[in-house]
Amino acid sequence: MNSHLICAGTMLVLVTFSVPSALASDTDPIARCRRKLTFDMVRKAGQGEPETDYCVAIAFDRGDMGFKQDKSRAVQLLRSSAGAGYAPAQLVLGEHYAKGDGVQQDFREAMDLWRQSAAQGFAGAQNNLGVAYLNGWGVPKDLNEAARWFGLAAAQGDAKAQQSQCASQLDNPQPTNRAGAGSV
Repeated sequence: MNSHLICAGTMLVLVTFSVPSALASDTDPIARCRRKLTFDMVRKAGQGEPETDYCVAIAFDRGDMGFKQDKSRAVQLLRSSAGAGYAPAQLVLGEHYAKGDGVQQDFREAMDLWRQSAAQGFAGAQNNLGVAYLNGWGVPKDLNEAARWFGLAAAQGDAKAQQSQCASQLDNPQPTNRAGAGSV
């Protein structure tokens, strides 16, 4: 089941619909990793295959899928995958830098990684850029730039971006022409 938030004037409307699980999970890299992670992938981690490195990194990062949490190993594999241009890894490694989770906190590095991921059309990174511009994290606060990034992610169906886009519109309403019909 997927949900989308829609701004309608000053109202926030939640629209929920079902998507076949195979289709929904194909768009979620973490769900895809959970389905396909094997011991062979763990053995091959760190050998230059970006998706393998990412999947194993997620398992170490979260301490799930039967793995003991190991942030150091997770960051090492995420760096390898992100360096190879894998957008989901760029998103997650950027989140590590933004939070200072397993690395020294560095908003500029987070922004750089999110920009690389967003340039590939990755909605989660586009949403994170919107949040960064909205709050002034690593960049000057810029509501127009935040709205642009939220819009790009929301157009792809990213529910967080739709909610953020809507909230930012409610917090910062745009002036409207109140002259009415028939005005000169």
